[in-house]
Amino acid sequence: MKINELRELVNSVIAEENLKLSKQKRLKALKEAMQIFEDHMKKADVSPELAAKCDELVAALKDGKLKEVKNILNSAEFQSPEAFEILNASDASTDVVSVEKGDGVDASKCFPTQSNIFISQSAAWPLSDYNTCKYIVGGDVTVSPAARFLIINVVELSENEIWVLDGHHRWSQTFCFLPDESCLIPARNFNFADTNKQTVLGKLQVAIKANLAPAEELPKAGDKIGDRLAAMGMGPEEVSKFKSNDNALGGSAASMETGLYQCSLYHRELDSSQPLVLGDEYMQKIIADQTLHAAMGIEGLDPADLKPESELTPGDKESISQCPWRKAIIETVAKNLVKINKPISGSPDRTLMPQLDGGSLGKQGPKVIGDKLSAGEINVNEPFLEESIDLKRWNKLAGTILKD
Repeated sequence: MKINELRELVNSVIAEENLKLSKQKRLKALKEAMQIFEDHMKKADVSPELAAKCDELVAALKDGKLKEVKNILNSAEFQSPEAFEILNASDASTDVVSVEKGDGVDASKCFPTQSNIFISQSAAWPLSDYNTCKYIVGGDVTVSPAARFLIINVVELSENEIWVLDGHHRWSQTFCFLPDESCLIPARNFNFADTNKQTVLGKLQVAIKANLAPAEELPKAGDKIGDRLAAMGMGPEEVSKFKSNDNALGGSAASMETGLYQCSLYHRELDSSQPLVLGDEYMQKIIADQTLHAAMGIEGLDPADLKPESELTPGDKESISQCPWRKAIIETVAKNLVKINKPISGSPDRTLMPQLDGGSLGKQGPKVIGDKLSAGEINVNEPFLEESIDLKRWNKLAGTILKD
């Protein structure tokens, strides 16, 4: 129930001829109802600057202007306790967004809502972790021991159109070995009613902001690959070249090969605590499991031809291609990555995308936000300045007031 509805109901009760002052129960209930009304009006007495920003937020969400939404939520006006209260002053009748974790979605029916997908991050786990590779080839990542870490966040418009909202590289990895077949991947479905992708992404940013400390800015995707390359001693030109070859969208099989070779025999995602991409330990497990050979394009190769990583130069195509096993896998994955579903028209840059587990949210962020959206506890729909009161409390009071 919104405040205007409360005002009308209270006024109608006051106007009733059968409301007698002697009926103490009704009078007490009416006074308490009016106190709720007054408290709400005080809460809604926000600064003109914040009120103006709320109007701008409503307009930006309606128009699907994600960059403006993010700028507004990061503005000085929204770094305040008053703004925090507004974002959490939800109306259970209009702000419920059902969020469900199902049995999994078909990765081949998913489409990215961001314009950047990287080769190094798409191939990182399938080419360094035997189990990830095994379950992708098997067509069902939901049964992987690591499934709880692989959940993607989506909005399912139809059986054949699923938008990836968060977890793009967890999704794109399935194309390494199964570009033409279905592969189930664990997913959390955010059932937004909107059909404008930037409006959906904007509302997800609102939900994230509502769960951060008032002064905390929205988390954003960083340039971890660039930062790690620089930390390894690469100069700006080398880093720029690596990144330009790391694009998994719109390129040819040859360009995909270039991107795959340049990250091979480096640590996964260039993190020294992680195993090597196409390292010896991984390759030995792949060679031993012949059920993977057809999908990986390595049938009929002689195990004796596997060159040890110590004889090869990390990131060097000429060197790594001397190993027939690694060369065959890279060629297979390159042909497959070309088939990644392309982003929906007008998809934003990765830096604007919601980071459900970013900042202070941590790994529990997606679940926490999903649970609150399902309960209607986040103010994701307009109006932002005229929202709900405690419905349970008011319904009890209204029943007392109107009882014959």
